[in-house]
Amino acid sequence: MQQLVNDILDFNKIEAGKLDIHPVEVNLKQLLVNATLPFYNPVEEKNLKLIVNIDPELDITVLIDDVRLIQILNNLISNALKFTEKGFIKLDVVCDRIDELIIEVGFSVEDTGIGIEKEHQKKIFESFWQVYDKNTRNLIGTGLGLTICIRLLELMNSSLELVSEKGAGSTFSFDLTLTRSENPEAHIEGPAHDNEDL
Repeated sequence: MQQLVNDILDFNKIEAGKLDIHPVEVNLKQLLVNATLPFYNPVEEKNLKLIVNIDPELDITVLIDDVRLIQILNNLISNALKFTEKGFIKLDVVCDRIDELIIEVGFSVEDTGIGIEKEHQKKIFESFWQVYDKNTRNLIGTGLGLTICIRLLELMNSSLELVSEKGAGSTFSFDLTLTRSENPEAHIEGPAHDNEDL
């Protein structure tokens, strides 16, 4: 219920043009590692494997809205977990280009879940559209998570892409161009947790 309330509040802010991006200085690799930590236990409880691949070149300080990036990744990984009963969930984050001023980063969340039928792939990005599970006869999710991801990415000059096949899993991906910080010491407090598979 709390997640539903938060999603609706964020959606209303976005629709009213009152949600802004607030970049701060953070170590990108550390941010990504910390973002995945809450998922290891629920993934293990479903007997799945969580694979986290973070490009070593991302161990740098950048300007980014860390709260909103974590929100996007949380939505994507949570969806993957929700619709995957066997196999794996994988977060891949790669450095596509880097120079003294900027870094271009590619993000993808892949799962081996139920996949999405071709005719539904555009609908899932619509506000309040939900996936129907014929096995449980239930509508799953709030129908807002992906819409919020799309709107946040638009504020970051990016977009969300989907590759999926019914019964063969899904991959959501996006790219961000980030400004490198002149402060190499910026970091996020959190437990050390290098790339690993469960």
